[in-house]
Amino acid sequence: MAELSPFPFPVLPPTASEVAALSVAAAYFARAGTQVASRLLDGSDGSGGAALLGALRDNLLAGAALCDGVLDLVAEQRPGAG
Repeated sequence: MAELSPFPFPVLPPTASEVAALSVAAAYFARAGTQVASRLLDGSDGSGGAALLGALRDNLLAGAALCDGVLDLVAEQRPGAG
């Protein structure tokens, strides 16, 4: 019988380069989402696209949270973590 991975099914653990990429992506998504949120708050959009900007903000921040969640799972699975 094949040994089960300690990483939650069905997600395979990311490689070291993927962990680095997730970290960069999480930082960018959080920064971009915050910038869009600031633009919404100051009302400088002017194009009437507040709903679109709000959706963009929400998706960027959700992407950052997803990346951070995967990184947290990786950290929990490291030997000696606990």
